[in-house]
Amino acid sequence: MDTRWTFDGNQFCLKNGKCWPAVSGPKGKGALPPGVYTIKGNAVTVPPEHEKYPSFCDRNGNWWWVSIEPDFDAGGRGGFGIHPDGNSPGTAGCIGLTDEDTTDARKALGNAKGQKILVR
Repeated sequence: MDTRWTFDGNQFCLKNGKCWPAVSGPKGKGALPPGVYTIKGNAVTVPPEHEKYPSFCDRNGNWWWVSIEPDFDAGGRGGFGIHPDGNSPGTAGCIGLTDEDTTDARKALGNAKGQKILVR
């Protein structure tokens, strides 16, 4: 299986490309379980009026989200995604990008639907 992306708990990387600093957990049920995930859609903007999602906004005001799904049984967990790690540090199981400006990561994920991520 060809995984185009990797996440090791500290960096989210495009295979043979750029890496972005990232976190997962410790909120909710903790970090994203290790395994292979499929990107279910392209990056979408989360409108800033959705103040209930401050964790999806970076410090430069970029609000976005990408849905991912495990290719394995994640023990009933779900609702995973990739987004900027705004608000308080950490996520509830998503991959949260910690750069001040996540524009280039969002662009890299712009047409990533169907691609695979290896989470270690």
